[in-house]
Amino acid sequence: MRRTASLIAAILLTSANLFGASAAFAHDEVVSVSPEAGSTVEAGIIDLNITFNEEVLTTNGTDGFEIVVTNEKGEKQDIGCLSPMGTSLSARTIAGEAGEYTVDWHSVSNDGHPAEGSYKFNVSGRA
Repeated sequence: MRRTASLIAAILLTSANLFGASAAFAHDEVVSVSPEAGSTVEAGIIDLNITFNEEVLTTNGTDGFEIVVTNEKGEKQDIGCLSPMGTSLSARTIAGEAGEYTVDWHSVSNDGHPAEGSYKFNVSGRA
């Protein structure tokens, strides 16, 4: 009986360690992006926002964070006001002409691991 209780305790302890460790190693996930992937916005100043399920790791300035926007010709667009704050990574760009734009982003998860992703949106009109 005593051996069975010890075995059950060992199994429970191992299970708790395994499940607890997996939660600790979970990476931040993107909850939403703005403009939304596949959406169409008017040409001009575009506010970009990537929201995660947890706070992003804050560093001095914007070290470890990057947002790159390219038009359909592959030309990089200027980025201003890059700001990691709370659960969001935000920036601003100017999309001067109609077409498809790609947003590539890199950040640091709250657990210290790098995270990255990409999405596309469309621009109509001309600024």
